Amino acid sequence: MDLRFVSEERSMLGKGVELRSFVGERDDGRPVHCWVVIADPKHAEVAVQTAPWGTARTVGEHVDTAVKRGKKVLAATNADFFHLASGTLTPYGAQIVDGVVIYEPHTRERYGNLWFGVTFDGTPVIGDAEDYFGTYVGLLKNAVGGGVLLLKDGTVVCDPENKPGPRTWVGYAPDGTVALAITDGRQADWSVGMTLAEQAQFLLDLDVGITDAINLDGGGSTAMVTCDETGQKTLRNRVCVSPERPVADALMIVQK
Repeated sequence: MDLRFVSEERSMLGKGVELRSFVGERDDGRPVHCWVVIADPKHAEVAVQTAPWGTARTVGEHVDTAVKRGKKVLAATNADFFHLASGTLTPYGAQIVDGVVIYEPHTRERYGNLWFGVTFDGTPVIGDAEDYFGTYVGLLKNAVGGGVLLLKDGTVVCDPENKPGPRTWVGYAPDGTVALAITDGRQADWSVGMTLAEQAQFLLDLDVGITDAINLDGGGSTAMVTCDETGQKTLRNRVCVSPERPVADALMIVQK
């Protein structure tokens, strides 16, 4: 990996939920900025928020919707890849919100098979369409579709030969700890981003035991919003498109 991190800052977003901010540098001197939210399953849980049919919302607007539904949101990122048809955002893959199945995973196209979710007892899991229909129908409280599998049982399983870029990804440890991460990219003076293999190694190098992870939508969709104790929102990263892009759904860490 031609990337090293030169600084790290840590802060608590809520009980059992930590934000870590990293500044890195590639071998050629190009900068990298990334953020990860680490959630202790004893105090926080994963939630998914989507927009009503026919509307489009940024990550921050998804947070507003979740707050109105009574959730104490501490952090949120964009989630699944999506179609844009007639102004309506449709995720490529699974979308399950508080036990309501909106879309199921499938194998019809590249992004639709893999998913990240949590069961009703709070256990995080990554699977594919076969896993879903064979085991998890009716068991998932929240789920979103994803792209490339990064880690499986502590082993990097993704292609190492791809270019750095802005990315969003999520992983978990056997004890239920969840890590939700982003890196900025496509901004030479701020952050050029990370490769898939670097994303995987980044989670392995955290001191929380992450063993399994999946890549989510990236590029101009990558965004992370955090909330303080008063509910005040902060967009942590510098989104590489302007204005901030509406997305199909958001993956959230909420206080129990």
